[in-house]
Formats: sequence, structure tokens, C-alpha cells
Amino acid sequence: MVMTDLEKYWRAQPTRRVAAGGTEILFDVSTPVADQRARTLFTKEPSTIRWLDGMTGADVFYDVGANVGVYALYAASVVDAMTYAFEPDGRNFGILCRNIDLNGLSGKLLPFCVAVSNRTGPSFLYAQAGLGGESGHGLEASGKTAYQQGVMSIRLDDFAAAPKIQAPTMLKIDIDGLEPWVVEGLGDLVRTDRLRGLNIELNESDASHRATLNHLRDAGYQINEELGFVHPDGVSANIFLSRRQP
Repeated sequence: MVMTDLEKYWRAQPTRRVAAGGTEILFDVSTPVADQRARTLFTKEPSTIRWLDGMTGADVFYDVGANVGVYALYAASVVDAMTYAFEPDGRNFGILCRNIDLNGLSGKLLPFCVAVSNRTGPSFLYAQAGLGGESGHGLEASGKTAYQQGVMSIRLDDFAAAPKIQAPTMLKIDIDGLEPWVVEGLGDLVRTDRLRGLNIELNESDASHRATLNHLRDAGYQINEELGFVHPDGVSANIFLSRRQP
């Protein structure tokens, strides 16, 4: 029987193996952007990898804006941390779920197709054009976009209070400008001793982002200057915070 081109495509399901921490992580690379994310695991945000390496298997890691899950996969497979990955874009979420399956991480890395925000309820995701792996999406954004998707948004204090859910000890927030909404939705979680570290992308030229950073300082966190870095746009930066020791 001669296999058709379509059947060959169905069976191809391209993957990439990346050596990491004495093990290998398998990535779905069925789109060019997903492949780029796999190839740049260690080079795109090296400080994030160093930050993840500071976690242990006792940590509970929340990855907000997980995209296809490169850092969530690293946390679950290399660090052995219980990991929750939040990604509202359905195209990214599909690749994230396949990545979990490829690496046998079901139950260790839990994916949630929700938008993390400052309120719980139905919302609209305004997304960029393209295939899985793209970023630059916005929640409740104005203006025309190529793709609109209905999503459920959730506050993290509501999420963490749900049955069978573990509250975070480490939290990464990267959602293209709406990070203040996520911090607002933490509520009292932000002041608990359990949450000991955050990795958050902020633009300090934005008043709401400056207010968020001040709020985190007031909640008992200090900046780790050794890890922070500015993105190529020269505006946004990843800021790493840890709870101040008494």
C-alpha cells in the first residue's frame, strides 16, 4: 500500500531532543516557532534557567504564560518540581499538552487552558496570527487582531484555594504586559511565607508596572540583581524577587 502525502504528514509529528540536566527533554516542533523555542531553551533566558535550578523537588512551580511549556518542562523533568502551566491560547496549549505526553509528565506537569488575571470569569483573548508557539497575545485588549478566542480567566488566589490544588512556592509571570493583573489576583497569597520567589517581566517605564514592583517590595520581597536582565527591546526586563529573610 502506497502511503499518501497526507498520511506521511500525520505520522511525521516532528520532535526535537534537548539535553538538559543529565536527561533529555522531547519537544513538539511541528511549527517553526515551537522549534525555535526548543532550540533556545538555554540561550533565550539563561537567568530563568539559573533561577529554576535554584528550586527543588519540594517546590510547587506556577508558570503563568507558559506558551508551549519550555520552562515548565524543565522545572518538572530536570528540577522535579510539581508544576502548573497556564496557557490560554488554544494553539499553544495543544503543543504544551503534547510536550507533556512526549515526556511522560502527566500528573507532574498540569496544564490549564485559562488566562490568569485579576478576576475570575469569562474573558476574550486577542491573539496574534500564526501557528502554535507565538506570543504577544492580550486579554480584553482593544483593537483588531487576527484571532479572537473565548477563555476563562481566573485569579490565582481563587485557583490555589480550589480542592486538590497546591499553592505556589515559586511563580513565573510572563504575559506580555498584563503582569500587574496577575499580581493583583494573587490577593493575600503574595504575603504568605509559602510563596518565596517570583520571576516577573515588567516594564519600569509603565506606571502600573512600577506600582506592581513597589507592591511586591512592600509584601516582603527583594530583587536579586544578579539574575535580572533586560530584553532585546531595551524596555521590558525579567525581574527576580525572593522573600526577604527576617
